[in-house]
Amino acid sequence: SLIVAGGRDGSNRLATVEVLDMDVRQWSIASSLTRPLTDATISICGERLYMLGGWDQTGHWTRSVLSCSIPELLQSCQSQPLAVKLPTAPANKTTIWQQVADAPHYYSSCATLC
Repeated sequence: SLIVAGGRDGSNRLATVEVLDMDVRQWSIASSLTRPLTDATISICGERLYMLGGWDQTGHWTRSVLSCSIPELLQSCQSQPLAVKLPTAPANKTTIWQQVADAPHYYSSCATLC
């Protein structure tokens, strides 16, 4: 699966998380982030996905480190047709993401290793 978290739709920062099932080429909407983020760095450690830094919805750098369980994220998916325009932030979703730390610096597009 390919996981896409946050980003921009051209004019808005997004809190959405989408998952592409590579076998059937179908997108699903997963549990949203706690807030919109762009330019964050993503890393996988074991069965957890971490997002570090980026820009928040107010246009400020953030030092937050968000984390979620990959199995929980995949279980939270709702299938959508491939051509559907994805909503900015599904209001009926509860989030499985949690802030686990603040980073020592502001990060964007950096390499991570776990």
